[in-house]
Amino acid sequence: MTEIAFGWQVAVGISLFFVLLVVGLEVMWCFVFSGAATFLLLGLDVASMPRVVYHAIDTEVLMAVAYFLLAGALMSEGGIAEKLISWVNDLVGWIRGGLPAVAIMSSLFFGALTGSGLTSVAALTPILVPRMEDYGYRKEYSTGVICASAFMGHLIPPSIPFLVYGLLADQSIAALFASTIIPGCLLAGAYVIINAVAVKHWMIPAKITGDVTKFSNIFTRTTAQHTWAAIPALLFPIIIIGGIYLGAFTPTEAAAVSCIYALVIGLFVYKGLKVGNLPRLIFEAAGSTGMIIILVGTGMFFSRVMLKVGVAEALTSGVLSISSNPVVILIMINLLLLFLGMFMETLCILIIVVPLLLPLFDQIGMNLVHAGAMVVLNCGIGMVTPPFAATLFLGARVSNVQLHRLIKPALLFIALGAIPVLLLTTYIPQLSLWLPTLLVGEKIVGLP
Repeated sequence: MTEIAFGWQVAVGISLFFVLLVVGLEVMWCFVFSGAATFLLLGLDVASMPRVVYHAIDTEVLMAVAYFLLAGALMSEGGIAEKLISWVNDLVGWIRGGLPAVAIMSSLFFGALTGSGLTSVAALTPILVPRMEDYGYRKEYSTGVICASAFMGHLIPPSIPFLVYGLLADQSIAALFASTIIPGCLLAGAYVIINAVAVKHWMIPAKITGDVTKFSNIFTRTTAQHTWAAIPALLFPIIIIGGIYLGAFTPTEAAAVSCIYALVIGLFVYKGLKVGNLPRLIFEAAGSTGMIIILVGTGMFFSRVMLKVGVAEALTSGVLSISSNPVVILIMINLLLLFLGMFMETLCILIIVVPLLLPLFDQIGMNLVHAGAMVVLNCGIGMVTPPFAATLFLGARVSNVQLHRLIKPALLFIALGAIPVLLLTTYIPQLSLWLPTLLVGEKIVGLP
C-alpha cells in the first residue's frame, strides 16, 4: 500500500477509535473498526487486514509473553509472598515507617517475580494492610503505598511491557530489560524516603505505634532463616536474566525455563502450589496470552494504517513546529504519555503510541532503548493515576477502602517520587543506558 496524505478520513478514523473506547467497546474491536473505517474511507482494500494481523503476531516475542505470564502465575500461587515479606521486613522493617517500607520493597521484588503490578496488589494487600493497621497505620495509607508501588515490577526484569515495546521498536529485549533496573532501584529508594517523612501524618495515635523490628534483628538467626527461605524466589530473576546476558538462552527460552523453575519451586520448595490448581493457572495464562495476541495483532493493524496515511509524519512535523529543542519535545512526549495513562491500559498505549513516536525519536536523536525506559516508566505511572488507575481500583476492592481515599496517599508518592525519577530517566540517558551497555555492548544498545 502506498503512503497516503493525512486527511479528514484519518481524522474520522482516529475519532471513531476514541468514541468506541469511551462507549466501552473492547479495545481490540476499537482497533479493528476504526482501522477498517479508515481503509474504506480512503478506498483501500480491507482484505489485506488479515495478512497484517498475521505478520504482527508471527513472532517469538509473543511466545516469551505467554511463558512469562504462566511463570508469574505459578510464582504468585506458589507461596512466595509470605517468604519475601518476612525477609524484607528483617532488612528494612527497623527504619521509620517500617511496615510501609516493607510494602514498597516487597512490591519491587514480588512485581519482578510475577511481572504484574495488579498481581502484586492482589497478593500483598491482604497480608500487609491488616498488619499495618494493627500498628497504627491508616488503612488508606497502607493500601495507597502498595498501589503506588505495584508498577515497579514492570521496571525490574522480566517485564511484559518491555517485550511488547521491543517487538514494536525492534530493539534487544536483553538491553531493554536492563534499562530500568537503576531507575527502578532509585524509585524504590525515593519511596522509602518519602514514606519515612510522610508516615507520621498517617498514623492513628490510639493504636500501637513504632517499628515492628529493630536494626539488631538483621543479625539474628531468624533473619538468616528468612533469607534462606527467600533465596529460591530471589534466584528466579537472577537465573533467568543471568542466563540471557551470559548467552545461555534467548529471552524466549528464558521464559520457558522460568516456567519450569517456578513449577519446581512452587511444588517442591514452598509447596504452596497444588497440582490440582495447575489446569486453572494454565487456562488463565492462556486467556491472558490470547488477549495480548489479539490486542497486538489488531493494534498493529491500526498502527500500520496510521503510519501509511502519514500520522507519524504529521505528529513529528506538528511537534517540531512548536519547538525543535529536545528538552521541550521530551516534556511534550511525557505529558502525552501521562495523559494517555489516565485513560488507557499499558499495552494499548504502547501499541498505539510507540510506532507513531519512533520517527520523532529519530529526529531528536534519542536512543530507542533509552526511549523504551522512559515510555514504560510513563505507562507504569498511568496505572496509578485516576480515572483509569487500575491498581487503585483493585486495591480499593481488596482492602475494602473507598477509592477516593486512596488517591491522596498514592499520588503523594507519584508526585514526589515517580515523577522526579521519570525526569531523571528522561534527561540523564546513562541511567538507562549504562547497565545495558555493560551487559550486552554498545552495538546492541544502538550507541555509536
